[in-house]
Amino acid sequence: MGAQGYTDATDLPKGGRGVAHWRDLRQWLGASTFTPSWLPDRWGHPLVGYLMAVLLQAAATIVTLLLIDTVQPFLFPSLLATFIVALVALTWGAGPSLLATLVGAVLVHVLLLPPLLDHAGKRPGQPVAGALFVVVGISISIAVSQTERARRDARALAGRLDAVIEAVMDGVIVYDDEARVERINAPLRRLVALDQQPARVRQSLVELVALLTTRDAQGRPIPREHEPTRRVLRGDTMTGPNSLDLRMRALDGRELEVSVSGAPVRDHQGNIIGGVLTVHDQTERRRLERRAAEALTERDILRAEVIATVSHDLRQPLTAIRAGLGLLESAGDRLTPDERELLAAARLNGERLRVQVDDILAANQLEADALRLERAPLDLREVVTQALAVVRPSFTNKDQSLDHDLPEPLPLHGDARLLEQVVVNLLDNATRHTPPGARITVSARRAGDAVHLMVRDSGPGIPAAELDTIFARFHRLDHAAGGSGLGLSIVRAIVALHGGRAWAENHAGEGATFRVALPAAGAEREGAV
Repeated sequence: MGAQGYTDATDLPKGGRGVAHWRDLRQWLGASTFTPSWLPDRWGHPLVGYLMAVLLQAAATIVTLLLIDTVQPFLFPSLLATFIVALVALTWGAGPSLLATLVGAVLVHVLLLPPLLDHAGKRPGQPVAGALFVVVGISISIAVSQTERARRDARALAGRLDAVIEAVMDGVIVYDDEARVERINAPLRRLVALDQQPARVRQSLVELVALLTTRDAQGRPIPREHEPTRRVLRGDTMTGPNSLDLRMRALDGRELEVSVSGAPVRDHQGNIIGGVLTVHDQTERRRLERRAAEALTERDILRAEVIATVSHDLRQPLTAIRAGLGLLESAGDRLTPDERELLAAARLNGERLRVQVDDILAANQLEADALRLERAPLDLREVVTQALAVVRPSFTNKDQSLDHDLPEPLPLHGDARLLEQVVVNLLDNATRHTPPGARITVSARRAGDAVHLMVRDSGPGIPAAELDTIFARFHRLDHAAGGSGLGLSIVRAIVALHGGRAWAENHAGEGATFRVALPAAGAEREGAV
């Protein structure tokens, strides 16, 4: 007879159901038993709670006997035993508390009350009192234990939130519905020099904003109704284009230019109970923009437009990516489908942000002839694998197929970070210029003294006249596809620094192929490939 499967405990044989129920009970007791934080580590074993349940009930019984001898009549012999049940539930959880209930029932209603009831002639009512004590004890154990467990979970969640807030690079300030500051993270304290005057943290946020001489982007005072603190408490959400550019003076006298975003915090009924503001320091970027604006040429104007466009793209997802992603990933399997969708969106925006920032930095360094290689032995397969992880969310978002064919080691002597940027830019270019559902393949082979990398797509291809100009700075084949127009120019420049070359090939009706040839390990000293 074949093996029989069981879908749940009710499908098991009688003995199997008993084992399953016992296992479930043990798991529940384990999850509902905890150790108070004030106990030394050597007393942290769960069995200590069960031992204390027995000892405390024994002590309560002794005290009850003394009270009966000294207080006549003592009408509440179960009072101390019930108190011990609640105390144990609050301190060690439901498991020890249930044991305290059973021990209390035995000591009080079996060993203590029977002689008293016999003496009073009320023996028949004693089992009812014992049963009532057990019911009350179990109820107290479960209710108090669940309350304490919820409190501990809330404390753990608060700890994780604090860690996320401190890990965010931007300044974060949390305040209540009366604008009293509840939390300011370290980056914001350093930015406005609050660490030098910690007593200022205890001021209200309205007073703190006034102390920092906060003004609008043109240096004018901000009307009270337009202050970000008050706007958030009114229910305004200031993100993306609704964020505020402000000027302020730090407590050490530095002039700052910041971008402020914010949102209200609501309770489960939708009532506003506070707010959160994020402060992004733009002082250095604004200074560089003003310096560049002093002597702009036509080329500089085009460059400034690109930087402004990318900077605008960065502002909206920045806070959500850094804070939301860290918080959602810490939740693990408890995420709902909607939360998992939010996490996927944050990841996608984060990787897009990384590509844009890398391109801007590389373009600026190349223009200033300041980009230097940090060569080291590497395997191009590992570089490609890391690049695939970066761009895969973009491919998933467009339902595109991303395949790779890397059958053999591909040793190089180069800069792994910059070569990863080359592969990322080629794949990002492929996904932008191919329709949803398309197939992109990345492959690599060694041929003689060179390593060849190919990225092939099944898109519309490249016009023959643009096979070479497509690598020019700011060249965009399709403006609707987005992008800064820097990616392919950076690819060719980085490959050239490695002594290699990059080019594009067209396949009529079959898409385009971008090729990169790099000197293999040991061949870079013999010249460019």
